[in-house]
Amino acid sequence: MRLTLLTACLFGFVCPKSIDRNVLVRLNNPPHISIINGIPAQAGDFPFMASLLFPFTTGYRLCGGTLIASSYILTAGHCVDGLPTNTGNGYVFINSLNITGGGPGSLVRRVSSYVAHQQFFVNTTHVVITTSRPVVTTIKTTTKRLAAHLRAFSTYSNESAIITGWGKTSSGSVSQTLQKANVTVYDNSVCSEQWGNTFDGSTQLCAAQLNTAICLGDSGGPIFVNGNVQIGVVSFVSDSGCDDPTHVPVFTRVSAYLGWIAATMASNPPPASGK
Repeated sequence: MRLTLLTACLFGFVCPKSIDRNVLVRLNNPPHISIINGIPAQAGDFPFMASLLFPFTTGYRLCGGTLIASSYILTAGHCVDGLPTNTGNGYVFINSLNITGGGPGSLVRRVSSYVAHQQFFVNTTHVVITTSRPVVTTIKTTTKRLAAHLRAFSTYSNESAIITGWGKTSSGSVSQTLQKANVTVYDNSVCSEQWGNTFDGSTQLCAAQLNTAICLGDSGGPIFVNGNVQIGVVSFVSDSGCDDPTHVPVFTRVSAYLGWIAATMASNPPPASGK
C-alpha cells in the first residue's frame, strides 16, 4: 500500500511579522520524518524552493513546492485536495531555509489561485499555483538560477539526484530548516517490480538511497538532477516505512506534464496587483 505525504498545520510555527503579526501555525499531525538522513541546506543552495501553507478546516496545510516562473509554483495534487481554487489566504515562502520564511533575500507571497491537472488524481498529478505578485524581479539573482528548470528528456535511470524538504529528521526531532540528501533514480523496471500496477514509468519515477529517502511532510517537493533541473514532484511512499527498500518513494515525472504546465501558465496570468 502507499501513503500520501501530507501534513496539516496549526498554532505553533510563527509566521513572519510581515504577513500577520498574530498568525501562529503548528503541525497538527507532524511528519514522522522528512528527509531521512539528510543534511541542512545552505543559504543559496535552493533559492527556488518554496514552503506552502494553505488554510484548511482546522488550521493550515503544509507542503513543499518550486518556483518555476516569476508568478508560478509547482506542487502536488494532494496538497490542494479539498481546497477552493481561489484560496487567497494561502502563503508561499520562497528563498528561505526556514519553513515559515525569513532570512536574507527571502520572500512571502499570497496564493492567488491554483489549477490542478484535468486528469486530477490525488497522488499522481501536478498543480500550478499563481502567486499574488511576481517573484523573480524582486530577488537579486538571475531567473536562470532562481527558477527551477523543468526538463526530463530521459528516464534519468541510475543517475544521481537531490531531494529537498522540511520536517522531522531521522533523529525524530522536528527541523524547521530545509534538508537535502543525495539519492539515485531507479530504473523503471525496478520501480515496476516493487510497486506493480501502482507504478507507471511514463508518468512516474522512483528514487532513494540506502537509508535515505523523502517522507511525510515532503509533499509537493522536488527531485533535481544537475543542480536545478527538476525531473519530478514528491508523490507517495510505502506505508511500511519511507525508507522501505522493497518499495522506494515515488515521484510524478515532470516530463509527462510539461505541455500542460506551459499551457496552464499561459492561460492563467497573475493578478495585476496583490499582497
